[in-house]
Amino acid sequence: MQPTIVGTRAWHQAYGRRNLAETVNAGLHGDFTEIDKGFVRMLDSGRISTVLAYTLAGYNRNVIKQWMRIRRLLDPDHPDALPAFRPTRPRTRAPRRNRLPRYEDLTPRGTSPPG
Repeated sequence: MQPTIVGTRAWHQAYGRRNLAETVNAGLHGDFTEIDKGFVRMLDSGRISTVLAYTLAGYNRNVIKQWMRIRRLLDPDHPDALPAFRPTRPRTRAPRRNRLPRYEDLTPRGTSPPG
């Protein structure tokens, strides 16, 4: 099979799918829960499927809640909602303290520099 050329549409589609799968694997192996060798050591296959199904459902709910939180789609009174966005004012420069004054501070305004 010929590999896809980097930067083409096919490469982006294939890499995007792999990136999503790797993100989920990373979440299930330490970020959201810890699915390793000992996760279901003493369970039979039916119970393992049930536990894994509930784990994946919880992970999906967590991802959806984070997505809605980042895009500010939750109600403002929801406990997980981000605070209201307030644009910041441009900062004014504070005066220099305990430093040598700059040349602009030493010369009166409106005068040209010497030379």
